[in-house]
Amino acid sequence: MEGPAWAIALQRSFNTNRILEQSSILSIATLHNGAPSIYPIRFQSFYSPTSFTIHLDTRSILCGDLQNPVCQILWYLPLTNEIFKFDCPILNFLPSHHEYRVNEWKKLKQKEKNAYCGLPPDTYKESEGSRLEYDINNFNAQNAEEVSEHFEVLIVTPINVDHTVYLDKSAIGNTRKTYESLPQPDAVSKRWVHRKHDHVWVAREMNIPAPRP
Repeated sequence: MEGPAWAIALQRSFNTNRILEQSSILSIATLHNGAPSIYPIRFQSFYSPTSFTIHLDTRSILCGDLQNPVCQILWYLPLTNEIFKFDCPILNFLPSHHEYRVNEWKKLKQKEKNAYCGLPPDTYKESEGSRLEYDINNFNAQNAEEVSEHFEVLIVTPINVDHTVYLDKSAIGNTRKTYESLPQPDAVSKRWVHRKHDHVWVAREMNIPAPRP
């Protein structure tokens, strides 16, 4: 994979960590009614060397909060003890007719598709009678070609990247199913900040007094 140093490091780290389900879960921080709010979100795929995609329901609180340009994403990769923090003031949604969006919809399991067509997220549950009425009147099973109007693909393109590697103790994989934590007394934690200036990524190493969080 080509691209700036942080993108190459991220791809390498993800390939090492992808055997763990939690490695695909990111934390995204936004402002909600003027106060900070954090949501878990699932990484879907790399869109380009310097961007990746996530799926959103347009009816969710998170989708509404992302209209605000203040946004940060934290990605923790446990097997390599790495943390990537992304500043993402510009987030792009793919157009409804975009081929990539349609293909992403086709990849979803039927249960996942149903979630975009059923009850809206972040709302209180109604009585069983009200829910049944809602389901009958509003839920329609979708096939692979009928993309829900509530399904969105968001392209995350960072402008600043904070990358930290904590090396005092690392989870070492002996096989695909077993791991052990081995002390590395001679290892040193490192941190870099990558910023884009005039379309060129510039990296600077930072002091990191704390051994690990």
